[in-house]
Amino acid sequence: MAPVHTVVAVAALGLLVTVVVRPAAAAWLWMLVTPLIVGVERGRLLPGVRLNEALLVLLFLTVVMRWVVLALSGRMRRPTLGRIDLAFLVLMLTGAVLPLLWMLARGRGMSGQDVQAAAVIAKYYMLFVLFRLSVRAEADARRCLLASLAAGVVVAVLAVLQSLGLFGVPDLVATYWASGGAAGRGSSTVGNAHGAADLLVFNLAIALALGLHRTARGASAWPLALAGVFLLGALGSGQASAVFAVLVTLVAVGWLLGQLPRIGVGALLGVPMVLFVLAPVIDARLRGVDPSSGLPSSWLARWENLSTYFWPQLFDGYGWLLGVQVVPEAAGKESWQPTVYIENGHTWLLWIGGVPYLLAFLFFVLVALRIGRTAARHAEGAFAVAGVAAFSAYGTVFVLTALDPHLFLRGSADLAVPLLALASVGLDQRRRARRFDFTRERHLPDREREREPS
Repeated sequence: MAPVHTVVAVAALGLLVTVVVRPAAAAWLWMLVTPLIVGVERGRLLPGVRLNEALLVLLFLTVVMRWVVLALSGRMRRPTLGRIDLAFLVLMLTGAVLPLLWMLARGRGMSGQDVQAAAVIAKYYMLFVLFRLSVRAEADARRCLLASLAAGVVVAVLAVLQSLGLFGVPDLVATYWASGGAAGRGSSTVGNAHGAADLLVFNLAIALALGLHRTARGASAWPLALAGVFLLGALGSGQASAVFAVLVTLVAVGWLLGQLPRIGVGALLGVPMVLFVLAPVIDARLRGVDPSSGLPSSWLARWENLSTYFWPQLFDGYGWLLGVQVVPEAAGKESWQPTVYIENGHTWLLWIGGVPYLLAFLFFVLVALRIGRTAARHAEGAFAVAGVAAFSAYGTVFVLTALDPHLFLRGSADLAVPLLALASVGLDQRRRARRFDFTRERHLPDREREREPS
């Protein structure tokens, strides 16, 4: 066995024992480790899989087997299924099962790549279930958020240094992670500049909520200072869409917390710092603007690819109704571009599953937004903070879908789904802590019910 495989095996065994003893460790270890390994290319260390996928399977199986043993012994309560589980199920049906069946019905062969693409939704539902089964206490939810912030700082610093071309960071990233884009882009350890920007914007929402939410225990100025780091990192990704993501996040968090003026003033005060630090990145993006249209050249190339490779197949027939194929790509016509990817979220949805998948996406986002908003207003402590971040994350995903597919983007969904799960757990905890008092016809917390005379 190679030394690296030995290290991986020993680490996996130690991780398994840790999770069996303390299942919440699975959640905060995911938040800490995944942003740093998600960009390692598939098969680089483990044959055929990414490190984060192997980590997910190991954590999921351990937590589920532990839960089954305790449930059979009567020591574990059966989890309740809600609207969010239905939303995931509808996504899997319309974005995986039905598209594969539709391909078979039309006589198109099913490849391993098709199955792998269809399995993405199931993978993220596994992640959702992992967090819902492993996190119970508010303290564990807080550890998850702090672990995400810690990993996010590393991602942000590397993204800025990579986009600025400083200290050999571009070569470092290209050596150990997928480069994820052209020069001047900050893909960091995520391996994708869009995913890195999303991850940092979601951490920006966490930091703002930790510093401003009324129930955030131990709230202080340090999360707000970290917000500046995540702001720099997100914009340092070099993606124009990151600007929209930041604006949506600031508005969503500010509106939900009733702190919109304060956040707006803070953002304006941070503009000089952003312009000073990221001046070379901004200048490089401005040089890439087409003078005749005023749009980035990459956006014009995106439009040409959509109108050449995807929209003819999608709209000349009835591809938009039930989809074209599960894999969101097409063969390029140029030798330098063997594969063309879909760079528009709505086209991506229609291409995979047609109108049903588009409607399923809208249903899922609406459910996620409702869970985030309700948790932000009614859950406690870290669960409420997760609700704010989840609301902001899926608001951002909804807006940015007009530009790129962000729903299951690597790095992005690896944080958005856990935030949604933490918000759901917080609401479940809130419901279990209340009992209905028929004499007063109102809900009371357990501690108040205990004071009621027998």
